[in-house]
Amino acid sequence: MNAQPRTTLKNRFILIPLGFGILCAGFLFAWWTVVDTRHSLRKDLLLQAQLAAEAVNMDALGSLTGTEEDLTNPRYIRLKNALEKTVRLDDTNRFLYLMGRKNYGTVFFYADSEPVISEDYSPPGQYYQEISKSVLEVFDRKTGTVTGPVTDRWGTWYSAFVPLIDPKTNTTVAVLGLDTAAQNWNARILAALLAPLLLVLALFAVMLAAAVFRHRLSRKILWSTVTAAIGLVLSVMTTWIALKSEQGIDLESFTQLAASKTETIAQQIHSIGEHELESLTRLFAASYTISDEEFGVFTAYLAKNPAVVAWGWVPVTAGADGTVRYPIARLSSSPGNRYRPGYDLGSDACILAAIEETLRTGRTTVTCSTDTIQTNRSVTETLLLSPVEDRNETVRGFTIAVVQMEKLLRREVRTYVTQSSIDYIDKDNSLTLLAAERVSGWTPPKQFELRRPVFAFGQVFVVTARTGPFFNRIHPLKVHILTFLMSLALTLTLTMIVRMMIGRQTELEQMVLERTTELETTSTSYRNQFIHNSSIMFLIDPADGAILDANEAATAFYGYPRDKLLAMHINEINTLPAEKIRNEMGTVHPALGKHFDFIHRLADGTVRNVEVSSSRILFGGKPVLHSIVTDTTERVRAEEMLKETNNYLQNATARANDLMLQAEVARP
Repeated sequence: MNAQPRTTLKNRFILIPLGFGILCAGFLFAWWTVVDTRHSLRKDLLLQAQLAAEAVNMDALGSLTGTEEDLTNPRYIRLKNALEKTVRLDDTNRFLYLMGRKNYGTVFFYADSEPVISEDYSPPGQYYQEISKSVLEVFDRKTGTVTGPVTDRWGTWYSAFVPLIDPKTNTTVAVLGLDTAAQNWNARILAALLAPLLLVLALFAVMLAAAVFRHRLSRKILWSTVTAAIGLVLSVMTTWIALKSEQGIDLESFTQLAASKTETIAQQIHSIGEHELESLTRLFAASYTISDEEFGVFTAYLAKNPAVVAWGWVPVTAGADGTVRYPIARLSSSPGNRYRPGYDLGSDACILAAIEETLRTGRTTVTCSTDTIQTNRSVTETLLLSPVEDRNETVRGFTIAVVQMEKLLRREVRTYVTQSSIDYIDKDNSLTLLAAERVSGWTPPKQFELRRPVFAFGQVFVVTARTGPFFNRIHPLKVHILTFLMSLALTLTLTMIVRMMIGRQTELEQMVLERTTELETTSTSYRNQFIHNSSIMFLIDPADGAILDANEAATAFYGYPRDKLLAMHINEINTLPAEKIRNEMGTVHPALGKHFDFIHRLADGTVRNVEVSSSRILFGGKPVLHSIVTDTTERVRAEEMLKETNNYLQNATARANDLMLQAEVARP
């Protein structure tokens, strides 16, 4: 027997279910990736919307009416400008907007991030007719949500909605919405599927190679190699899953730390203008005559904030030529060579633009650019201006605060678990660095990052937190490494087991093949001995007496063709009744066999005396009677003639004895 087709068939039956298993595993892996990526995208989009919502000033929002009157409201202008800048912090986002709801339930826009000249611009008061039920629930339930994909007049979007709740009344004042295009969303999901797809393709490549080389390599080498290759790919797959899960846990931890830290910095930025500088503004608004001593005492209290290196008073004066000047009249300290008593702020075009912005809006304004001064090291300073009005609501001067944002960062506990920086978005929508925490000799990796927009003083500051040098010490990426090492160890173990099992199976198959060959040889030899034996032989079914096989000597003796003889039953040859024959066959001992004397009828009708030696053997897996028939007709005849001769002699002897006895009796 040839073992090659049987081995090929086994390989094929192994490859088919293995390929199907890989297909199912690949589908589940891709499904898990899509679900995990979609969850991460929703979580990130909602976080961005929450950070933007926290940047919105509730007082400024309360001053809006949701009508065209807001177009001339300085607070609306500042808020819209902030939305336009903030939405560009992430290129994947498209729209950022604030919505309100009227008493009768209609939803409208307060402000959006689109320029007025844009076709997608929504003026204040425009109704949002395509509003979905899930967005309306944000107003009522006061919890954020992510919806999508949703199609409206502007396109198809995934959107995050966050309620802005008035802390005094605990009512939803507005809902902030953040849209990202469904096309970009789906592209990011497809990008996340690239790694699983490559791993699944690698598995199929292994299976294809196994199918190609299954005829060229021994099964031991083939399946050992396939097991090792599949194990290696699965090791990479499980490691990738472990890494994604581990990064998700670390990201969650980082987000909590970064959100808390950036919120504290944002509150300090607001505090400088809304509390400290505002208190100095109220001091000068309450009195026209503030002495140097009073100014020094008041600013000494403010000086507790190390981030503000100088507090000052700048009156509005007219020069001899009639030009308006803005000289620094009082200064609590001299942070550098630039800001000193007598310095005209109007001589700087950037500061002059900030002054004009302050005059136009009546709100605190920050300089639109930064300047670096040289102390013992380079330091960046920004200038805040707050208007002071007289009784006629005419601006008569400004209070100022010179801020070094770097010192603001130093007020935080520097654990280096996270590192922060402060930027602001300039008129070109580019980030300009104001301050950053730095560790000597260490470059921050781009692992995790959180950006918090801060709407303050007519500008948008961006407080960014990144992973610090100690973050990886607290959150080391070890699980995926251990997973990879354990997977490799398991792969090596399985490869060795498969190699041993296939080697043992090959040995057993070789032994079976050799034994089968021996049995086939023995069977062939036995068959030849049965067919060509000079003795008459039958194989008979003991159940019904059917003749299963007969040799050449049997066909010659009985005179039947072989095919007819094999279609007959033994009772058609044996002259005994069928029931008697079945009983006799049942008496054959399995181990000892039995001898019978029968009279058989030949094809020509003659009968012959035969001696039958029967024994039980297995034929085709079932017990049969192996019968050897010997023709005893001549012997029986000779025995009968001998018996007749003996009877004649015995009768003759008896008559002779009788005659002799009579003769003796008759003698006198």
